[in-house]
Amino acid sequence: MSGNFSRSDLTSQYYQKYIFSDKTFADMRPDAPAIMINATDLTTGVGFTFSDDHFRWLCSDLASFPVGKAVTASSAVPVLFSPVSLKSHGDCQPFTHQEHMVDDNVRYKHQALKIRELRHKEKHPYIHLVDGGVADNLGVRALLNRIYRQDDNFWEALKAFRLTNTKKVLFVVVNAAATLNPNLSLSAKTPGIADTLNAATTIQSQNYNADTLDLLELSVAKWTEQVKQGRCAEYFKKDCDDFAYYTTELNFSHMGEPEASQLAAIETALQLPENEVDHLIEAGEQLVLESNVIQQFIQDIQK
Repeated sequence: MSGNFSRSDLTSQYYQKYIFSDKTFADMRPDAPAIMINATDLTTGVGFTFSDDHFRWLCSDLASFPVGKAVTASSAVPVLFSPVSLKSHGDCQPFTHQEHMVDDNVRYKHQALKIRELRHKEKHPYIHLVDGGVADNLGVRALLNRIYRQDDNFWEALKAFRLTNTKKVLFVVVNAAATLNPNLSLSAKTPGIADTLNAATTIQSQNYNADTLDLLELSVAKWTEQVKQGRCAEYFKKDCDDFAYYTTELNFSHMGEPEASQLAAIETALQLPENEVDHLIEAGEQLVLESNVIQQFIQDIQK
């Protein structure tokens, strides 16, 4: 066994053989919902999605890439797992729509466009990927970035995905982020390295998550008008302005005490006891059933 063979390599092999049955992205059903597997690129500091667009910046082929290796990269927690490395080739040109993306000094758009740094092969001959939560803990930014690359126009994004007849969009954000340890304040003893590191990363994650959710909610009204105006201007269809956007967050804190604290205390791990898995599933079902936004969405699409 090579000295360079890492824990991530072993995990990738296990996932690929025993969970994904040696499937590649070419085996994804073309009529299935789009699946976005996200990682974080340590060389640019931005989220990297296993998509045709992002693989084009590497001049590489997503279709032949193992699904198990992508999942390994998306869950490669720093320190516990080594990064998953990909080679960036230099024998292709970006897609036409990538070349025409407009630079913008607005902070969130600028962040979305940083992925284009990968076209400079002399600076980035390789990328090294870790857990997608490092750059985007909620997994929301990846989708927001798709829209920003359409000049922050939701109507243009719907056209790009051939969803121009869409009338209702439901955005469900599942926030299972870690919580701060309340027991730290019960002792005069200075927290140790592990407790301090966990608290520091949790604080950063919570603050970034809050900013992401605020950005999503602030964008909804603008995106709704873009779809109504764009569709009516281009298609002149009856009820062309029939469009509504629904957004909600599912969070263990919505469960009430003591259950919220019990659920928050369940560790993030690759393996959990069966009773904890059952508890999480039941909590998820309850949150969905009790969400006013989700229930309103279901009623509206049935009209």
